[in-house]
Amino acid sequence: MAKSVTTPSPIISWLPLDRQKEYTQSYSTKLYERLSTNLKKRYRLKKHDLLANVNLVLLYIHKDDESESWLFEKFGTEALLVPLQQSDIVDRTLITGNQKRHAVNDLARKQKQAMRRAESLLSAISEEVTNRDNKTCLLLPPKNFGRDIEKVFDCIRNVSLAGDRKEGFQKKLNRTLGSLRTVREDGRTYIVGQGGLVFKSPGKAGARHGLAPVWETPGHDLSCVIRGRVRFGVSYDPRFHYDCDISKDNKRRFPSCHGSKTIPRNRGHVNIAPNDNVR
Repeated sequence: MAKSVTTPSPIISWLPLDRQKEYTQSYSTKLYERLSTNLKKRYRLKKHDLLANVNLVLLYIHKDDESESWLFEKFGTEALLVPLQQSDIVDRTLITGNQKRHAVNDLARKQKQAMRRAESLLSAISEEVTNRDNKTCLLLPPKNFGRDIEKVFDCIRNVSLAGDRKEGFQKKLNRTLGSLRTVREDGRTYIVGQGGLVFKSPGKAGARHGLAPVWETPGHDLSCVIRGRVRFGVSYDPRFHYDCDISKDNKRRFPSCHGSKTIPRNRGHVNIAPNDNVR
């Protein structure tokens, strides 16, 4: 179940599992399409920036197997994935009305408990991507930053699986940040990605000239729009981007948000947004 919580009413997108009861690439893709389509429809009706203040949460039955990787691949960048511990009643054949009611009530209870834990975690993530966006590692662009981004994603996943709240999250995040390569330039500390690319975060207000694509932007898909505004379940500044210095004769191809490759020309730096939108 993917749940996008907005004010005043929630948008809920859900999709039942098939008889195999496993998460698949096809299942994850269909669920994501449902969510993004519902978000776009609501945007068209309300005519405002729907993603400016949003909590995007994916509630899923924790199976502790490789099939969960499909969910994380599709939703892991923009949504906070919250596991529901599987009850033994799920594996039983539900025949009587009482058995079915018990199963529904048990799942609803677990969902409420999981959402209470998620609220605390969302608050902590919001503080990072809103007040510490120049310093946090949570907004690094996955494709262009490189393999070390897995440490950041694993941090969020481990916190969610453990049911940690703010304190536990902050400890794990500090350890993750400490494990990434950094460099000091001009009195500031920046995080270094693959190929020695230094991700220099901009200052406030006027220094932010990036802009994430909107629903109608040609050449981009729905995930480009959502990932350009939401990270780990929390909205961030869509103007936020990184300035990465490169030599003018650099022929490096930078992967963009929707899979294309970009070579910046006649510039000493490249702008890369958290959703890998390259300018």
